[in-house]
Amino acid sequence: MENKEMVVNELYNAVDKHGLIRVIHKMFGNGAKMNLGFTKNVCGISIEELSLSVRGFNVLKRSNLDTIGDVIDAMNDKKLMTLRNLGEKTSREIKTKIVTFGYASLSDKDKKEFLREVIELNSK
Repeated sequence: MENKEMVVNELYNAVDKHGLIRVIHKMFGNGAKMNLGFTKNVCGISIEELSLSVRGFNVLKRSNLDTIGDVIDAMNDKKLMTLRNLGEKTSREIKTKIVTFGYASLSDKDKKEFLREVIELNSK
């Protein structure tokens, strides 16, 4: 158990230094599993807060996906990739921004809990 906490702390520090997505991909690969809960407040935030590329922002706006919650619902329903003019690169950008934004909204304790869960999900 003590070893696991050490790994979580190292991962936490690496994320702080190199960024969440880079660290997750390096540790677990591009298909890493993660489960990030979003609060009602975060889900209500406008997509403008994600600082997306013009293409990413326009694709979401044109599809009436105005909040982070709308985008998460589209991702969960597998509808994101069906949006007009949304390619793989822009889809990846949107998903990355959503996960990074959600992680940043967590408390330090919750960030470590999220990382524990990522380790668990990807070590099975």
